[in-house]
Amino acid sequence: MIKIDQIISPKWILTSKNQNPKKNQSIVISGNKIHDILDSNDVKKKYSTEKHIKLPNHILLPGLINPYSELSQQLTDEIISYKSKENFNKDKDKTSYSYYLDFATKLIAIKIIKSGTTSYTNVSYYPNIVIDIFSQIGIRLFCGLPMFGNQNTWSNNEEDCFKKNLAVYDKYKSYTNTKMFFCLFVSDPVSHSMLIKLANVANELELPIVLVNNSIKSLDNIKNIFEPLIELNVVNKNFTCVNFPLNNYVSSLIDKYSINLVLSDITERILKDKVKRNNISIYIKDYSINMDISLMRNVEHVFLRNKYNLNISELSTLFFEIINNNAAKVVSEDNNIGELEINKSADMISINIDRFDLIKRNVMNLHFFDSKQCNMIDNVWIAGKHIYKNRKLVTINEYILYDEIEYLNGSK
Repeated sequence: MIKIDQIISPKWILTSKNQNPKKNQSIVISGNKIHDILDSNDVKKKYSTEKHIKLPNHILLPGLINPYSELSQQLTDEIISYKSKENFNKDKDKTSYSYYLDFATKLIAIKIIKSGTTSYTNVSYYPNIVIDIFSQIGIRLFCGLPMFGNQNTWSNNEEDCFKKNLAVYDKYKSYTNTKMFFCLFVSDPVSHSMLIKLANVANELELPIVLVNNSIKSLDNIKNIFEPLIELNVVNKNFTCVNFPLNNYVSSLIDKYSINLVLSDITERILKDKVKRNNISIYIKDYSINMDISLMRNVEHVFLRNKYNLNISELSTLFFEIINNNAAKVVSEDNNIGELEINKSADMISINIDRFDLIKRNVMNLHFFDSKQCNMIDNVWIAGKHIYKNRKLVTINEYILYDEIEYLNGSK
């Protein structure tokens, strides 16, 4: 009999590679990886463990992957704006941008854990603060090193920004659950000389580059934006562009370089394109219309907005088998997340199917995407670590933050 770290035995397992969930299967975990998947009746005959979690009323799913966000910075700016209107006055160390970013990032982290997100992408000022928080909590983080051409809260100019980002990279490059990337913005481009310097470092360190279309202006000539990056050899399968329209030019980049495209909205036409859909994933653009910051809820909003003809089963299959796996390509070049498969990272979530009003024979007809079903996630594991257990956070005390909210609301 083989000694193993832990075994998880749910009623159903969705592996991503199979469209239909497997019934009465167990996941065997060794360290941070899935060691084996086998029939629950046979697992005890082959393996022994002091930690056997039985979930007879649950479905076990791959951890959800968020391929891009500016949510921490959005919430920080919202808090600062709110306090400014109140003429808020406090000690200087309490009024800095970094203070509010620390607070906002912890709130975001709590919400994404509860929504089942196990790999999270974040771009904001002060990436060091975000890395420290997510490392403490245990969430897998794909952290942006933002490159700005102009002065801002984070840096004085592009050279200062570049140096600060390199310092962050040097400090955190050995962190197990943290990967980094350079992030460029259409609205605040860096100079060509800086772009050359950036490309040299990115290629040397094998850091991906993400290009974000955050400009309110229409993109008259997308080709002019991408050509310098193509010449510098940074447009490849690890390159990601965010919120660019899937026009003929972007489609040609997907065909030629297999780049990743992350969108806030996906039409049914794209989902049915069996070639293009393999490079497209979805992100939460604005927390104000998705307050629980749930990727499932986000897909539901897109589904309703576009009036898909897909049924729930088809949508669930597309999300877990296609979109979530595509997001994994953005955040993990090792291709070790996004699926419940042997040798993949043990990033998992469980949903109690007893909470659903109607259980149909096909478990994929469960309404994963249904606003009436709030707080569906019961458990979250990241790299085999149980960080959300029976609907309680393990690695962070959320009540301290709630006290902080009351403190901020009560201060004038």
